[in-house]
Amino acid sequence: MAVAVIPLAGCGDDEPADGLTRLGGGPLVEFTSLNDEVVLRHPRGWVARSGLSPLVAQVATGGAQVSIFAYPRTDIPESESEVEEARDKLIRSLGERAPGFLIVRTRIGEVDGAPSVEIRGRGVVAGMPVETRSVHVYKDEVEWVVDAFARPSQFDRANRIGFGPLIASLQLSDRVESDPQPGETG
Repeated sequence: MAVAVIPLAGCGDDEPADGLTRLGGGPLVEFTSLNDEVVLRHPRGWVARSGLSPLVAQVATGGAQVSIFAYPRTDIPESESEVEEARDKLIRSLGERAPGFLIVRTRIGEVDGAPSVEIRGRGVVAGMPVETRSVHVYKDEVEWVVDAFARPSQFDRANRIGFGPLIASLQLSDRVESDPQPGETG
C-alpha cells in the first residue's frame, strides 16, 4: 500500500491553525487528471491536482487527503479467488512494510466496474496518527491505488463528505501514460 505524505502543519507540540485542519465541504465538483486517466467528484472545498507518475491525482483539505496512484501490471486479478489472493498478499506486504499499522477491516468489492480490495486501518503519517481507507482497483492493465487518510477526529466526516463520494464517482482509465522525461516533448 502506497502512502503519500503531505506534512500536516504545525511545529513541535503547537496545534496547527484552525484553517489548516478544518475539513472543507460544499457541493461536489468534477476533476479530470492530466491525460484524462482519472475523473472524480470531490467537495468544492477540497483542492485537487494532478501528479507525476505513479501519482495521478491528489485531493486534500485540512487534515484529510486522498492520493491516487497507477501501476501498470500484466497480472491483474480477475476471478474471485484471484482477488482474495491479492487481498491476502496486500495484508502480508503491509505487515512487513508497516508492522505498527493496525488493520481494522478488509472488504472485496467493485469500483468503476472492476474488482477492488479495500483495507481500513490506523497508522501514522508524518508523525501524526491517522485513520486510513486504501482501495486497490484492478482494471485491465492497471492496479489503481486510492489512499485516503485523515486525523482520527476527522475521519468519519472526511469519509462521509469526501472519501466515500470520491471513490463512488471514480472513472479510471484502462491504461496509463508515462510522464514525459526531461528533454522530451509531450
